[in-house]
Amino acid sequence: MAINFKRTKKGFNGMDLFILIVIAVVIAAAVFIVRGMGNGAAGASSSGVTIEYTVEFAKVNNSVIGALKEGDSVTDPDNKQNIGTVVAVQSVPYSELVYNDNDGSVYMAENPDISNLLITVRAEAVHSDAGYYVNGARFLVGRACNVWSRGFAGNGYCINIREMD
Repeated sequence: MAINFKRTKKGFNGMDLFILIVIAVVIAAAVFIVRGMGNGAAGASSSGVTIEYTVEFAKVNNSVIGALKEGDSVTDPDNKQNIGTVVAVQSVPYSELVYNDNDGSVYMAENPDISNLLITVRAEAVHSDAGYYVNGARFLVGRACNVWSRGFAGNGYCINIREMD
């Protein structure tokens, strides 16, 4: 019994088409990944702006609140870069749910020992499609933000970003 090892294929079939589609998808994905790399702030749509962003720190002990003052510079502890200058500090009383054992009711009450701290920081940023970048730190509303300054360190959330004129 003889086995024929000669290729007898004479035309283009569905498997060839499938292989070409897979190769095209892989190449497109590679191009997309390579173009998306870099410092995250580069691109045709990037521009330099001055911004003021507000970061909220929840449940801050009241003894720490005075440590951060207007004019203090703040640093991103992850990349050790300056991310702006504090222009406003506001303390908001922290309220929490309290259960009343006597009548079974639940109500909101202020906790006198802790507050929510709001700091507003002014910085030079690069605005791109992916958000605002200040010395490599990315800022978006709702994004976690680590801040370090002389006498204060905390992890909060960016709750507001405003471009200055």
